[in-house]
Amino acid sequence: MSDSRATAVVGDRIGGNSAVGLIRACLAEDPADRPRLDEVAEGFGRPGALRLPADVARTLAAYRAQLRDFLAGAGNAADLTVPFRPGRRNWSAGVGEWPHSVVATGEGDVVAADGSGTVRWLDGATGQETARRTGFTAPVRLCADGDVLLVCDSGDRLESWSTREHRMWWAAPPGSLSRARVVLRGQSVFLGDAGGLLHHFDAVTRCLWWQTGPLADTSGAPAVPVAAGARHVYLSAARGREILAVDDEGGALSWRAPARLPAPVLAPPLPLEEHLVVADGDGTLRCLAAADGSTVWEDRLGAPVVAPPVRVADTVITGDAAGTVHCHGATTGEPRWRVRHGRREEFFTLCTDGAAVYAGGWNGRLHLLDAADGASLQSFDLGGQVLATVCAPGGRSVHAASSGGTLHALPSAAVPGTAAGPPSGGDGGPGGGGVAVTR
Repeated sequence: MSDSRATAVVGDRIGGNSAVGLIRACLAEDPADRPRLDEVAEGFGRPGALRLPADVARTLAAYRAQLRDFLAGAGNAADLTVPFRPGRRNWSAGVGEWPHSVVATGEGDVVAADGSGTVRWLDGATGQETARRTGFTAPVRLCADGDVLLVCDSGDRLESWSTREHRMWWAAPPGSLSRARVVLRGQSVFLGDAGGLLHHFDAVTRCLWWQTGPLADTSGAPAVPVAAGARHVYLSAARGREILAVDDEGGALSWRAPARLPAPVLAPPLPLEEHLVVADGDGTLRCLAAADGSTVWEDRLGAPVVAPPVRVADTVITGDAAGTVHCHGATTGEPRWRVRHGRREEFFTLCTDGAAVYAGGWNGRLHLLDAADGASLQSFDLGGQVLATVCAPGGRSVHAASSGGTLHALPSAAVPGTAAGPPSGGDGGPGGGGVAVTR
């Protein structure tokens, strides 16, 4: 190494300014003075989120809010959105027409299902497709938790996969499950069939732990599982107007009577340790006691909710069909903050990494909000309606699928290892599962 190269690469790095030294070295006239590729990679570090000091990020968010208010006062309600541009810290990949379901696995993969019934596995770091399976009947539901992936289609085809070994454990023949609906929690599968029976079995061995008798609403229509908490499995009946709960130890009914709601539930509820948070089609957010189904608190949001609520620490965050994101205290229902995003927005999907909330929907914009106070951190135009979002386990990255057939990935706003609460659901809920509403 020449003296000039040693000064540029080593001297600046020792002085705490390695990026400047690497840039200077890359511009050296003599090629021998320029750093090798591995030196550049070592100096800049691995790809990831740009970490700004907290006070700088807060100042930028305040300026952004002031500019938005100024424009609104001048009659310009345009959102401060930038186009999503793939680069070193993010990527975009084609995943078929109308990708309506996306999950991220603990092994770093992303799995997406499209409107043609094709399921694709992609590398979470690069977006490169690694595997593909076809022949499913859309819409396809994907559930991921730990090293288990379930693929369930509308033609009663169900497959269980190991995300660690990238192999299929077993597959149920199409038509053999009679319009099954499944919920995954860890390695436990809760499957409801057309007769209203709920089956609890192991996702790997298919060992049956218990099976209930028929669970139905007052009209006799079968109940279907929609969420699994720490000690209860929750089912929806009466076209979403009733919620039942069974004990996950043996399948016995936990409530004397179903919790009856004035409007149907359009999105899976959020299970917490001692509660169940339910948002209905009339825009009312309710918290039910897990022990008996009684109402703990409720709040009128004002617009229907089609995206499942998410939990961040001791709060519950909900996005509605009027483009508003609400934050409530999980145990008391106390409003913490509320942010409106315009009359033309309609949120279809919501996820969180514990530090930020990612909301997307009709306008095709992915909104990044500070989970602490709702401050706008960024807004990306994804070029199509946002159908599904999911945070990777551990809060490493966020993935959003748009109606244009593209899956976008960006670094999460959370510093690794500091995310508060589960990445996209409550305690005991499906980890890392993306939920979308198909329209």
